Amino acid sequence: MTCSNLPRMGTLNQGGQLVRATKRTPCPICGGAKWCSTSEDGGLVLCMRQPAPDGRRARNGAHLHVLTPLPWLRPGGRRNSVVIRPDPDLTRMHECCRRYASEDNRRFDSYAEALGVSVESLVAHECGLDSGNLTFPHRRRRGGRPIGLRIRGEDGGKYFWRGSKPGLLFPSDAARPESESVWITEGESDALAGWDVGLDCVGRPSADAGARDLRHVFEEGRRIVIVGDRDAPGIVGAKALLELARLYDPLAKIVLPADECKDLREHLLAGKSPEQMEVFCD
Repeated sequence: MTCSNLPRMGTLNQGGQLVRATKRTPCPICGGAKWCSTSEDGGLVLCMRQPAPDGRRARNGAHLHVLTPLPWLRPGGRRNSVVIRPDPDLTRMHECCRRYASEDNRRFDSYAEALGVSVESLVAHECGLDSGNLTFPHRRRRGGRPIGLRIRGEDGGKYFWRGSKPGLLFPSDAARPESESVWITEGESDALAGWDVGLDCVGRPSADAGARDLRHVFEEGRRIVIVGDRDAPGIVGAKALLELARLYDPLAKIVLPADECKDLREHLLAGKSPEQMEVFCD
């Protein structure tokens, strides 16, 4: 049966249509009046806030709570035995995650402390929370719609929300620092740390990612600084990107953190300034 009242979310095998939570009929799990849904027979709840006891999740990322035995829902097995087939609306999910972050300041503060960055930097980059995990919106270009949500768990593990595509992490236009240079970092946390010291950073998810999307950044006509991690993959990736960057800025350069530091974030947490980074010469 088609979930006509839940756009872009797919179909329900049995159990009726999904009914959206409202103020009059809140979610039976979290009590929320938005985002969650319940099957018409009341046996299945898709809660966007409270994890299920068995950890089961639907394909749209919702927590799947089974309140009554459902013969058409196979226990265990692969996740695709669950009934949802999403065409994810990442813009909507991103706004949902940002809303959760505004409602859970303590968790947001704990992530900022763990990463060694400010809460203001998390807000400037429009980070959010999903079930207590930190989310980073990835975009093709500045001000564009999210094409991916990257999740960072409390244990430091990272993964992309299903249906996401890797892009770049930008600060919002309103929070963008004024700078003659743009700094390209490896990893979102380095971009957050750079923003805290006044750098206009663009974060790519890994050392060998983001070159196609970075062309839009290079076309801005500013000086280009590529920040490499102090390891073999980081240096190889930075050198490959430098070849592209010098098509737009002949003076583009690679900088590396101090010897005892792995990346830009560790460099700054050690009390060193961006000017103390080493210019890489091959």
